[in-house]
Amino acid sequence: MAAKHELAGLIVERLHGAAAAEAGAAHFRRVVQQKGVPEEVPEEEADLAGEPAVALLGFLDARLGVSSKSEARRLVAQGAVQVDGERVSDANQPLAAGSHLIRVGKRRYLRLILRG
Repeated sequence: MAAKHELAGLIVERLHGAAAAEAGAAHFRRVVQQKGVPEEVPEEEADLAGEPAVALLGFLDARLGVSSKSEARRLVAQGAVQVDGERVSDANQPLAAGSHLIRVGKRRYLRLILRG
């Protein structure tokens, strides 16, 4: 495995420079090996429009690589969706005002900021 990491580092260094190779290796260690959150997460803001909360299902769409509501329900049932680090068991889970980190699968993230 070390040989693969070294080869990947050499290729990236040759194409993009030493700084990019180190940044890529650090990202891989943090996100893949340590199962952490990437430094750069796409962010989106939404308004609650007077409602106290909105359903999670409405935000599981193309931004997170979910093509349909039935696929979103299937992913929730399989335990592949997390909100703020907690596994979701209901696709219609309400999201209140505030900042929420939504994770679908291993590497798809969205920071959702709900204004109320």
